[in-house]
Amino acid sequence: MSKRESFFGEVNWNGSESDLLETRDDLLSGVIAEIEARALRRHLFRSGILADPGWDILLDLMRAKLTGKRISVSSACIASHGPATTGLRYIGRLVKAGYVARQGDPEDKRRVYVELTEAGLSLMIAYFSGHQNGIMVKT
Repeated sequence: MSKRESFFGEVNWNGSESDLLETRDDLLSGVIAEIEARALRRHLFRSGILADPGWDILLDLMRAKLTGKRISVSSACIASHGPATTGLRYIGRLVKAGYVARQGDPEDKRRVYVELTEAGLSLMIAYFSGHQNGIMVKT
C-alpha cells in the first residue's frame, strides 16, 4: 500500500497515483451521490432488508468532514436509519475498528461528537477514489 499526500494529508492507497481524487468537491459529490442512492434504495425497498447502519454513519461523517460540520452521537444514530440502540451499537463497532473516534464537547459536557479517524478518512477517500475511477476489487 502506497502513501500519498492529499488535501487531507497522508492517505493510504493501493491504486495508482492518478486515481486518487484530489479535490474536496469530487469527494463531496461522490458522497452525496451515494447518500442519495441509498435514500432511493430505502424508499423503493421499504422493508429494511438492505439496511447497512455502519455505512450510513460513515457516509454522514464523511459528508460532515468535507463540509466542516461536527456530528453528535445522537445525529449519527439518526443517520444510521435505525433505532438509536442500533446506531449506538454501530458507533461502538466503528470506534473499536479504529474508523471513528468519540470526542467530548468542551462547552457542553453532556454532548459527545463522533468523527472519522485518520484511518477511517483514508479508507473513505480510497473508496470514493476507486468508485469514481471505476476500480473494482477482485474477490
